[in-house]
Parts: sequence; C-alpha cells; structure tokens
Amino acid sequence: MTEPKWTPGPWDYEWVPAKASGGGHLYIIDSAGRKIAAIWGKAEEKEFAARLIAAAPELYEAAVRALEEMCHTTAPRSSFTDAVDTLDAAITKARGEP
Repeated sequence: MTEPKWTPGPWDYEWVPAKASGGGHLYIIDSAGRKIAAIWGKAEEKEFAARLIAAAPELYEAAVRALEEMCHTTAPRSSFTDAVDTLDAAITKARGEP
C-alpha cells in the first residue's frame, strides 16, 4: 500500500484567541504542536469541523485496517474485534465524545 502523503497523525485542534478582536481561530495541530490547518466557517460549525479533521488520520488508519481484516482473511467475524474497536475509537474522537 502507498504511504499517505499528509502530515502524520495524531492530530488535535486548539483555539488561539485573537489579540485585538476578542475572537480567535481554530487550528489543526500535529503531534509536535505545529499548526497544519486553519478552520474557517460559521462559529457553530468550526469545532465540529476541527474534531472531524483532527480525527482524519485515525479514521483513515482504522478504515484501512478494517478493510484489510474483512476482505483478506477467512477468519471468523469475531476476529474483527480489534479493527472495529479502532474504528469506533476514531469515530468517537471525531464526534468529540469521551
């Protein structure tokens, strides 16, 4: 499989207050704390977008793993537990749930 061509995860997001306006910006940050993307849009949609984008590396890895497990094995369905758990954790992160 070809290696992804994006900044490796995990990613997170952070709010950076603006100096003058009292507002601020949401940024996607990499594991070293570097800003790799800015979130624009309606205020009520920014945090959801940030959570979803921050979960993208885990969602990608979980989807690839689940596909590999389900398509390239003759094992019983119960052996998919790890792949399903990984995918569930990534979806939970995207939703912003504990």
